[in-house]
Amino acid sequence: MVQRLGGLKVLAIVEDWCPDVHRGLPVMAAIAQASGMEMRVFPRDKNLDIMNLYLNQGKFMSIPVFAFFDQNLNPLCHWIERPKRATRFMEEVAVELAKRKLSEEELRQERRKRSAPMGDSWRQETVKELKDLLAKVVPKT
Repeated sequence: MVQRLGGLKVLAIVEDWCPDVHRGLPVMAAIAQASGMEMRVFPRDKNLDIMNLYLNQGKFMSIPVFAFFDQNLNPLCHWIERPKRATRFMEEVAVELAKRKLSEEELRQERRKRSAPMGDSWRQETVKELKDLLAKVVPKT
C-alpha cells in the first residue's frame, strides 16, 4: 500500500548522460506519481545555484539529487546519487581497477560493464532508502 503524500514536493536535479539518473529518476517519478507528490526536474548544469545547495560531501556535484519539501516549501530531507550499497560496490570496483593500467575510457567502460547487472537490485535499494528517508520526516496518516 502506498501512503498518499499529497502536498509534498520533490525537486530532482539530473542530467540525461548520467547512469545513476537513468536508474534513479524513473524510481522517483513512480513514487511521486503513486503517492501524489508534485515533482519538478531541473538540469544540473543549467541550475548550478540549486546544485550547490546539495553538494555530495560538501564538494561533489553528484546526481541525481531528490530534495523533499512540505506544502509550504520547507525543506524536509534529501537523497543524493545512488543507494549506499551501490556506492560501496563502486568503491570496491574502483580499488580493484586502480591496480590495473587502464585509460580513462577503459575505466569508464569497465565500471559500466560491472555495474550493469546490478541495476534492478540498485533500483530496489533506491526505493527502500527513499521510503526509509521519508518515513523519518513524514507523519503516518
